[in-house]
Amino acid sequence: MPAPARYLICHYYLVPVRPSITQVPNWQSKPENVRYDEQITFDFKIRTADNSANLILDLKEKEIVTNKLDPKLTYEQAYDYFYKAYKSHIDQVVAGLNQES
Repeated sequence: MPAPARYLICHYYLVPVRPSITQVPNWQSKPENVRYDEQITFDFKIRTADNSANLILDLKEKEIVTNKLDPKLTYEQAYDYFYKAYKSHIDQVVAGLNQES
């Protein structure tokens, strides 16, 4: 049986609001031209490829491992945000961690 997921790993990617805007020089410098895509994964370990993650939460130890977003961000704030958006996924991960204990 594989080890249960322990880490929530989040990457944010800057993308144009309209693909055609990328032809304009410095398009990404104007907030109205960009949006961010959020990609999260759950894993049982942190890999080298995860060094580029914007945020990594250790769901077992309840701590922030990596935070490139906001130095004032607390684990509870981050967890609450992700829990609202990904409740069913996080419930499964936490249940797996509780079974491991």
